[in-house]
Amino acid sequence: MPPREDTIGLVKLNRYLNEKDFQYLKTTCDSVYPNLNAQEKELQKFWKHYHYYFPNKVVPNVVTYVGDFSYNVVALDSIVGVALNMYLGADWEPYKSLQIEQYRVIKMKPDRIVFDVAKGWYTSEYSESEMNKDFISQMLYNGKMLYYLDAMFPDAKDYEKIGYDEEEYSWMQQNEGGVWAFFIENDMLYKTQMTEYMKFIHDGNTTSGFPPEAPAQMGNYIGWQIIKAYMENNSEVTLVELASETEVNKILSKANYKPKK
Repeated sequence: MPPREDTIGLVKLNRYLNEKDFQYLKTTCDSVYPNLNAQEKELQKFWKHYHYYFPNKVVPNVVTYVGDFSYNVVALDSIVGVALNMYLGADWEPYKSLQIEQYRVIKMKPDRIVFDVAKGWYTSEYSESEMNKDFISQMLYNGKMLYYLDAMFPDAKDYEKIGYDEEEYSWMQQNEGGVWAFFIENDMLYKTQMTEYMKFIHDGNTTSGFPPEAPAQMGNYIGWQIIKAYMENNSEVTLVELASETEVNKILSKANYKPKK
């Protein structure tokens, strides 16, 4: 007979599995994903690239589950869990009743799974906590992750990697120099209060204080371009070395990043 704690846990689990809402959610996931052949094919391609660039790193198992809308992807020691209910398509009506932000909903579709798995595993292997908490450190951390996605998905469009649409990406390309100048002129780079710079890092619909066409994640985009410049100027640096590099001023100096205004 199982211990009392296990029995209580099984009762709670059984109640959860029989909840009407959960059963509806599971049925919906089964309908959208009668099989995972397409996702498995994309994940196999990704892990092949990952093993090539990170030969000494563990390649985890990927499992799917139906969750509570808290996380898209959960990375553990040797497992990545994917919540299929977070990828039911941008037109799945219940997302609205759950009050999930529109900028998130438009990315809750099957073709985002492989990108989110790649990012989730990267953050589990190379923690953001190893970087300083100033704006430039956060920019470069996210820029390194986007550069990593360049290597993992050589055939993907750049706007897909960062989660923009084509118009948002085009706006950033055209205004890259102006955004960088804004950061410099306002002494943004070494600010340590997250409230002062988080709108340039976090995802969202737009960036407040800028034209309505300006997308979110402007700091991440600039960090990406700095890392690209750094790697172009230092071709001997491997992806493993880049991911492990935490000296911000070294990266800035060797990148010699100077976008056109």
